[in-house]
Amino acid sequence: MTFPTLTARLGVYTALIVTLWFNGSYAWGKAVEIPERIGLVALALAVDLCKSGFLAAASHCWHHQARLAATALVVLWFPAIAYSTFCGYASLTTNRAQAVATDQHSADARTRITDAKKRLTADLTTAQSSPLWTASAACTAPKKPQQAFCENVGNITTRLAELDARLNDQGVRDPNPELSVLVAVTGLALPALTLIVTAWPAILAELVASIGFYALHRAPRPEAPRSAPESFLDKVTTDPAPRHQNATTSDPRGSNVASVTPSKPKPPPTRIVWQE
Repeated sequence: MTFPTLTARLGVYTALIVTLWFNGSYAWGKAVEIPERIGLVALALAVDLCKSGFLAAASHCWHHQARLAATALVVLWFPAIAYSTFCGYASLTTNRAQAVATDQHSADARTRITDAKKRLTADLTTAQSSPLWTASAACTAPKKPQQAFCENVGNITTRLAELDARLNDQGVRDPNPELSVLVAVTGLALPALTLIVTAWPAILAELVASIGFYALHRAPRPEAPRSAPESFLDKVTTDPAPRHQNATTSDPRGSNVASVTPSKPKPPPTRIVWQE
């Protein structure tokens, strides 16, 4: 098996495993009770395996003159790959929605923290413009009349520090960084781009797992090396020297006498004389 053939087989089998996982995970999430989940997963895996093997089986039936069976398998391949592609698309959509929801929750939390920080910063600015702030030396040496004021300023400062720590924990993440770039470049709507980037991997994986498996099944297998045909020169050099043929002649007395027919003499080699 050559290296390109080996890599092609690994790619096709990997795509088949991926489609089985997509179909099974999507079917598992569509039921609550274990028996129903097992039934849906078995259905999804059966359809996915049929989708991968129908074309190869149809080719085998057609080769053995079972034309009706081959036609039936090809016809059944279309709804099987449609169902399998839908399951893959739905699984990718569900996973993507969960990831986007997590990133969106982080972005919303960051927005709420930023808004709260803005309000506290405005309150601190207002407090610092108060005469009590100057009378208490920026709350470094407060006296009894300024103690309540300085306690309020201290609470604002503490809450600002807590919000800064929470803001750093949330990080900065865009829920759809790749789609944001595609929307800006292509001008397409976000739902259309989401459909494209989610459906295309599912379609590609299904085609590789089904048509790729059929192509590998139809690929010619390497034959055993044959010996090279014997050339005319090899025959001339390996054949024994020609023997004289014996011819039988009869003499006048009626007895047969074997005579040898001499072979024709070879012409002398041609000599080339150079003239100056």
